[in-house]
Amino acid sequence: MPGYYPININIEKARCMVVGGGNVAERKTATLLSYRADVTVVSPCCTPKLNLMAEKGEIRLLNRRYQKGDCLGMRLVIVATDSDETNRKAAEDAMAANCLVNVVDQPHISNFIVPATHRQGDLQISVSTNGKSPALARRIRERLEAEFGPEYSRFLELIGEIRQKALNRISDPKKRSRLFYDLVDSDIIQLIREGKTQEIEKRLEGLLEHSML
Repeated sequence: MPGYYPININIEKARCMVVGGGNVAERKTATLLSYRADVTVVSPCCTPKLNLMAEKGEIRLLNRRYQKGDCLGMRLVIVATDSDETNRKAAEDAMAANCLVNVVDQPHISNFIVPATHRQGDLQISVSTNGKSPALARRIRERLEAEFGPEYSRFLELIGEIRQKALNRISDPKKRSRLFYDLVDSDIIQLIREGKTQEIEKRLEGLLEHSML
């Protein structure tokens, strides 16, 4: 099997479909919603949470079995039923419609796989084993979760703010580049962990001023 080309895609407002109504389908649906996708779920029976999502208008729910053509117009399709036949038919249909399709735990009939991902705000770290061992990918992700905590989310927010200031104040790209690396190599993450807000602000301003010399 060839390796997978890693890519991050924007699915905000994109039409996406989840085929299946069990716990796995529920998790996949929740993840798609967290990225602001426009989600349709197809299943004759669903978990209480999926039904509640439909009642709230968070998803569209088709309370029936998947039918040929349901995936037309979808950008991304995730198939998660307990029927191998349904999984295969939905995957074939989605591929024929030029959709991105993932059949959970069946990479051989998918055209993309979902890596194990650790997310802290704008920081996303994904681990893939090319579908050979999702369990290993999950274990590695768990180790990453312990190392990269919520302080990285705040750190990226600060970097985003200082980056905009740098673009406005520093015309020399080499100096801007030096600033960005100095930020990454600084002790700001530790200061965030310790809750030292005033010291963080002083450090940021100091690094910015130094880069302008």
